[in-house]
Amino acid sequence: MTSDVQTSIRNQSGEAISREPESSSKKVEQNSFAEDTRQFAEKRFKKIKRLPFYFGENERAMLGWLHFDERVKQSDTCVLICPPLGLEYMNTYRSLRYLADYFALAGIPALRFDYYGTGDSSGFNIEGNRLVDWTEAIIQSKDKVKSLTGAKKVAVFGLGIGGTIAASAPFNEIIDYLILWGTPDRGKRFVREIKALQMTSAIDSSDLESGRIEAGGMIYWPETIDAFGQINLQQSKPHADRVLLLERDDVPVMKKLASSWASMEDKLEVKVLDGFSDMLQNAHLSLVPHSALQEIASWLKAKSNLKVELTSHQIEAMVRDQVSKQVFSIPNNAPSNIDASPVTTTISERFFRFGKNDKGFGIVASPEETSSDLPKIVLLNSGATHRVAPGRLYVLLSRQLAKCGFDVFRVDLPGLGDSQINDRDLERIEYPDEPSEKIESIIKAIEKQYPGSQFIVMGLCSGAYHSFKYGMETTRSNILESVLINPLVFYWDKRASVDSFARNFSDWNDFKLALTNIRSWKRFLKFEINIFAKIKIVLIRMCVKLESLMRRMIGQASEASDCGNTGDLNKDLNAFINKGIKLSFFFSREDPGYDLLTTSANITAPKLIKAKKIDVSFVEKADHTFSKFKPKHKVIELIVKHLVERYNRK
Repeated sequence: MTSDVQTSIRNQSGEAISREPESSSKKVEQNSFAEDTRQFAEKRFKKIKRLPFYFGENERAMLGWLHFDERVKQSDTCVLICPPLGLEYMNTYRSLRYLADYFALAGIPALRFDYYGTGDSSGFNIEGNRLVDWTEAIIQSKDKVKSLTGAKKVAVFGLGIGGTIAASAPFNEIIDYLILWGTPDRGKRFVREIKALQMTSAIDSSDLESGRIEAGGMIYWPETIDAFGQINLQQSKPHADRVLLLERDDVPVMKKLASSWASMEDKLEVKVLDGFSDMLQNAHLSLVPHSALQEIASWLKAKSNLKVELTSHQIEAMVRDQVSKQVFSIPNNAPSNIDASPVTTTISERFFRFGKNDKGFGIVASPEETSSDLPKIVLLNSGATHRVAPGRLYVLLSRQLAKCGFDVFRVDLPGLGDSQINDRDLERIEYPDEPSEKIESIIKAIEKQYPGSQFIVMGLCSGAYHSFKYGMETTRSNILESVLINPLVFYWDKRASVDSFARNFSDWNDFKLALTNIRSWKRFLKFEINIFAKIKIVLIRMCVKLESLMRRMIGQASEASDCGNTGDLNKDLNAFINKGIKLSFFFSREDPGYDLLTTSANITAPKLIKAKKIDVSFVEKADHTFSKFKPKHKVIELIVKHLVERYNRK
């Protein structure tokens, strides 16, 4: 491989070097940044333009990002990137952003987008055949990228099920290049996969009876499932002049498809690329397969010509003329509608920039027809996922709050989602250094637009931790409340593991539930349960309780000497409330968060809860990220009612 895309980010020997923090994963990320060419490579990436815009029909607008390099000649070819769905969409978000960058470095303008009813695009996943919407979204997006770039040729790239949908789409013309990576050749295969994923989590019997599938935070209605079942790429010829099939490096899924399309002869190429399975790991572990992405961009560059119709400046001007705000109504049958009287049924969403050189990115949802003097709400990233949050929780929550009169900012902290960061080694960090400084930059940017505002800071998981930490450290008087959703830690140490720490509390909760389950006792009597593992859980619990008691004794002594420990949650909860900042918790009933709170603050928390100085609410049958349909909309309902009753009684 000798293209500019590759050589610009490799050292002189061509060796790929990992620059990803080892603590993030046992496996390092081969991002091909050598020290001797790193400065040059960073300059190349800094020149890439990434411009967001909305496009599509009224009430059905979609969010798109166009990537292009302002310093290179533009190709006669543009490319559309079709993402997968559900959990794979969340976990590969960063990788597809890099793929768009690599295309841009090759002189090929690239458009990535969210399907209607997914991600940041408008719409709700309401009952019906959503496959029709997603197919139409691909067709519209293909036309949009061609019109914006003036390119004569178009390539369509599809990852996973995104490739299946793209390959089956009835385009109005033969597309020039079709690139599929890890694409199921039949919709039924995808349905089997999401059914298997559904079975890995608790399922309500009523959900099974409904015929829908809930997997990876996304719901697939019976009509959508039936429509997927009709797709069989082996029985149709590709609607493309040239095809590149990229096989997974772990589980082959495209052999039969390659055989079925063999009649294309030299216009069909098949390759195996490394990195697919690593890319699909959870967002904080997901590894960008840089070498594979470069090879994809190089393949398309070799097929293209640098004969431009529009310059990069003309392309930028056309994108900036696109819509930067979407306006839509929330239908009465939209999920999460609550009994609280809405201020409006029409809301708008627009882009929000913050930080140095406006590198930070977010989206603000607002009531369209009224100006609000209610507190501004800031939603902080959950883990390493981007601003939509797992299962699109933040999108649905922010739109319901906007309907009730609030301005809600769902933002990407630097290094997450679409907020750029100078040192990209620090991307996908769930618990970054100095989070309060980053949140403060967001607050200041909002104040420039809305002087005199008051604020509510909210987040799920790591976002809950950041909300609590910011409330502890801020000296502002206009922070009214911190809302913590399923926190897993209150004090963070880089050397610690959130997973192992929370596991101790989760194991104890599971053990308590097992004690009340007759099936567990039957398994115990049949010696089908690892008794030593259960003894270990009890011993760990005893250690946790003993540590809590010791902290209690030390905390009391340190208060007397006025030199308290910063990790004393008993003391810090009191200090938090004494600052005049309200504190509210929303827990999944079986999540370890409440146990963590009442164990770490075994004196203060029960007293503050009883005195109603801390609000605590529970959602039944919910996992950590509220991935299931009913619990997700229940927690949204609880949060919206809580904030409406507290701040918008009128």
